Amino acid sequence: MKNGKETTMCCLKDFTELINQEIHKQVEQELVFQ
Repeated sequence: MKNGKETTMCCLKDFTELINQEIHKQVEQELVFQ
């Protein structure tokens, strides 16, 4: 089993990418509506 810190960093990275994708979608939608 990996140590907790590595697992947390890995999950954090995935989570950050997910948030970035959501922000990107919202920004694109806002640009379309302008």
